[in-house]
Amino acid sequence: MLNCGVSVLTGTSFGTAATMGVVCMTMARTMGLSPMLVGGAILAGDFFGDRWSPVSTSALLICQLTETSIFDNLKGMCATVALPQLFRLLLLGYHSGDPAVAAMLEGGGILSMVRCGAIVCLSSTYVGIFQKTGLLAGAKGVVERLAQAATPFAAILCTAGVASVIACNQTLVIMLTHQLCGDLAPDRRRFALDLEDSVVVLAPLVPWSLAGAVPLSSVDAPERSVLAACFLYLLPLTRLLGSVIARGAKIRVAARQ
Repeated sequence: MLNCGVSVLTGTSFGTAATMGVVCMTMARTMGLSPMLVGGAILAGDFFGDRWSPVSTSALLICQLTETSIFDNLKGMCATVALPQLFRLLLLGYHSGDPAVAAMLEGGGILSMVRCGAIVCLSSTYVGIFQKTGLLAGAKGVVERLAQAATPFAAILCTAGVASVIACNQTLVIMLTHQLCGDLAPDRRRFALDLEDSVVVLAPLVPWSLAGAVPLSSVDAPERSVLAACFLYLLPLTRLLGSVIARGAKIRVAARQ
């Protein structure tokens, strides 16, 4: 969880948080811990902090798209994070280790991120093309029908999942999901929270997405580490379960009336 704190302060999973991840991975290898499990913890920690930082690029992008306050959104995220964190603790438990570090790794820098930055900028232009040409009109109809059949959050989660597979970075996935699901939630603050609890944490689970590949490669962790990033799974699953339970309660109340 040390990497979580660094991510909250820096607002990025590719900057200082990645450096802290290198330190954590170095310590883990020295202690003989599994690189897969440690890599999963680092990846989950990156995006645990990425959601909560007031200078996070993903959080600020969602605020801009939904026209909401970053601090109001942070308060909402405090509530939705409690249950998945509880499940994580029950699943993994708590373990302390020797904090001694035998070696430090070097690397990083601005030049190492030029290619990633170019990919993000180029792919983000697709959203404007889709919007002006109406290429996503049919997809929006599918999303709306799914929201009616299930729940709005389920539709947002499915949209985010598909967009994460198609796109290669978190920024594009956020913009696509916003464009397709913007009409599902009239409450902008609620919609911003839905995006934070779905698309932000789903993107790094896709092996070819920069959101997960860059943090893992920076700490020399295997790709299968995403399997151990429990927070990234538990947050959307608990939100989905909550939305289904709430919808069922509304249906029962309506039936009684």
